[in-house]
Amino acid sequence: MRANENDRKTTTPGIRKYYAKNNFEKLYSQDLMQNLNAILNLWIVINNRVSLENEKWSENIEIKQTLDTLTSYPNEFWKYPVVIYYLHYHYKDTFEDDFLIF
Repeated sequence: MRANENDRKTTTPGIRKYYAKNNFEKLYSQDLMQNLNAILNLWIVINNRVSLENEKWSENIEIKQTLDTLTSYPNEFWKYPVVIYYLHYHYKDTFEDDFLIF
């Protein structure tokens, strides 16, 4: 959400303060639940190492290996660009190939 608003601040705002702006406008966003479900699917694949029926990329062994390698990284900063990239491109037909290059 912050990326969609072009928010480039390095500090993360408090969650209540962030969503309370403009009378909780962000919580009523059209694509909020769709984005949260997409993120949930990504984390199900990463954490449980399973494939999902409606997510063809989740059967790609190279993507699973890459994500598994990232989970071994000593900090969690890799999560931010991966989630943003996933949300922006996971509907593309070339997502699997593009993700491996990313």
